[in-house]
Amino acid sequence: MTTRPPASMPAIRLRGRSDAVWLDGDALLLDQDGTRRRIPVEAIEMVRVAGGDRRSVEITLHSAGGSPSTVYRLNVRGSQASVSTFADVVNRALPAKDAATGRDGEALVQVVADLRSRPRRVRGGLPLKAAVFAAFYVAVLTLMIVAGGTGWALLWGVGSPAPTLGGAILFGFVNSEVSKRRVLRRRGITVVATRVGELGTVFEFTDAEGGEREVRLDRSDYRDAERIGTGPDRIEITYDPLDPEHSASVLTGPARLAVVMASLIGAVLLLGGLFPLIGFLLL
Repeated sequence: MTTRPPASMPAIRLRGRSDAVWLDGDALLLDQDGTRRRIPVEAIEMVRVAGGDRRSVEITLHSAGGSPSTVYRLNVRGSQASVSTFADVVNRALPAKDAATGRDGEALVQVVADLRSRPRRVRGGLPLKAAVFAAFYVAVLTLMIVAGGTGWALLWGVGSPAPTLGGAILFGFVNSEVSKRRVLRRRGITVVATRVGELGTVFEFTDAEGGEREVRLDRSDYRDAERIGTGPDRIEITYDPLDPEHSASVLTGPARLAVVMASLIGAVLLLGGLFPLIGFLLL
């Protein structure tokens, strides 16, 4: 989900190793040290390119009463051109210096999200997970053979891989989605969203702060979304006000039941696949 900035402020995004900064309307959003901060342009004294390789950016805030200025620094994993363009665009958008005299920029900065509370993605994706599953499967098979459990080893080798893998994938996927929706149900805000254009799955809505936002739904999310009225153009969206990138459509009753059933099927398949291992350990 993204907030659409005005045309005068191109949506340039700079990334570091674990942090990022980008333009969001009349402010910068800075992800750094596990925190997302919103820095209004009126709080900024200047943005400059830094570092010997000119791939760092420094955001200096206005200071009041002769106190030292707050400076946010980001080492960018990108081109020199992107860093210099970002600095130029932000500096052009800053208010006149006379209007900012005596302003305390740090007082205008808002902490809008705690990123440390968000679940981290495991790097490596499908190849890593496949390698872990294969290693686990071979290790259990070897243990059974060495321990003399030939019958259990045969069951494990022939009957377990498909249900264990299928159950783990289904159960893991469904419960990941359930966890996401549980967070939204606890602290989210539900709004009415209207589809952009006649086709597609992009919807727009106005958040609680009056900002216009867009969200792109998966086809399955759109298919199972709770409709407003009889047409396909208005649905319910729940978003997290502390982290507006985190959103999901509100599911219909049958769709919620299907999620529960899929989770149960995944759990049954997983337990069935692990039966030879459980039997080997207990019997």
